[in-house]
Amino acid sequence: MIILLNIRTISISFGILLLTAPVIAWSRFDYVNGGHGWRQGDWLINFGDGPIRRGLIGEFLIFISDTSGLQLLLTTQLFQVFLFLATAFVFWQIALRHRNPGLLLFLAASPAFFLIFFAANPMGSMRKEVFGILALSLLVLDSLVKIRPGWLPALSVFTFTVGCIGNVLHSLMLPVMLTGLYFLYAQSRLSKSAFLVLSAISAAMALFWMTFAIVFNEVTNLDAICRPLLVRDLNFEVCNDAIRWLVTGEVAHSSQVVQRLTLVSSAEYIVVFVFSIIPLLLGLYVFFEKRLLLGIIAISFLPLLPLYLTATDWGRWLSISYTASILLIVQAHAAGRINYSALPRPRVIIFLIGISLLVAPEHSIGWKPVGALASIVEIFRVFI
Repeated sequence: MIILLNIRTISISFGILLLTAPVIAWSRFDYVNGGHGWRQGDWLINFGDGPIRRGLIGEFLIFISDTSGLQLLLTTQLFQVFLFLATAFVFWQIALRHRNPGLLLFLAASPAFFLIFFAANPMGSMRKEVFGILALSLLVLDSLVKIRPGWLPALSVFTFTVGCIGNVLHSLMLPVMLTGLYFLYAQSRLSKSAFLVLSAISAAMALFWMTFAIVFNEVTNLDAICRPLLVRDLNFEVCNDAIRWLVTGEVAHSSQVVQRLTLVSSAEYIVVFVFSIIPLLLGLYVFFEKRLLLGIIAISFLPLLPLYLTATDWGRWLSISYTASILLIVQAHAAGRINYSALPRPRVIIFLIGISLLVAPEHSIGWKPVGALASIVEIFRVFI
């Protein structure tokens, strides 16, 4: 038994290490190149031209950089790497503590699962949805630990709030957050009063920061936001993507969707979407509580549908929704709310894992052949 547990621990640890390696490596490339317009630019939106959605995190990073004396780019990347590794660490703990690793492996065997998606997509990694994934993962971990209920749900709500500040998509995922808190309450991991307080805080923060994002949706002066970054030695390219996207008249958002939504990209996205949700489709046969499963899928996927009309990061949103759904399923299982008859045979799960590593959703519309496997091989080729 001890030998089997050690093999399980080593296998899980090695798998997560392989998937995190490309993401960390791309951060090194970004540092050498002076920053990236999406991976760092989105984090460095600031109030240089007045209040603007997503800007408070940029102000915080500028303050930390100026106070500590560290370069702004280095400060930003250290914060990103810490947040990403914390998320990977929490999921590692979930994998080690779950009583049925086969269930977790089955659900994670999708190219849309966040660790696989991040490994396959440089453009889709180190983005602010890490806050939301970490918040949900903390709730799942709390449902699995055997110690008395403690600070993990409160930390989860705090992380979710910061996510709402950073990107309005977190506010749209409020139903997922409330469902995760409810599962803890149903498992007696939260008292009724704690559940109500944490739910009220989550809802208030989501609604407040969604309103803030609507009111302060755009700015008029790109230079005013970019100047604080350039004087702190960042490359101008940092200003050319996420920041430019917020400037009035710079980007026609809906036309961007129309331009990229070609017949080929649409077909690719449909194919990779189907591949990505195979574990959920099989779940309709595996799990007894099909209504609950369909409900979890609905509250994980439907809230982000409006974003598909305004921007082109369809692969990212698929990954966010899929990851949220499987985390809720794992938590529902831990709470005894959902049970299964028998998992697919090991060779089916191995096949799904193989597909997950060989094809991935592009971060926008389309697919990325050879996916995470190509990224892992390339990173080891460069560094070894």
